[in-house]
Amino acid sequence: MIFDLHDNYINSLSISGAASGIGKAVSSLLLSRGARVVSVDASQSALDQLPSDGNNHCLIMNFA
Repeated sequence: MIFDLHDNYINSLSISGAASGIGKAVSSLLLSRGARVVSVDASQSALDQLPSDGNNHCLIMNFA
């Protein structure tokens, strides 16, 4: 499925595991295309490395 971020219904997304691997790649791509992203991960230090441009909101969740 291809998402068009210019459509009104796809402008905010939540990405789990956003601080590394595929989650980081998807978060970075969506942010570069202007989406508002909630980046969720268990690692505060890794989330701190994500782009911060006002559209990225980080949430730390640790279920251990």
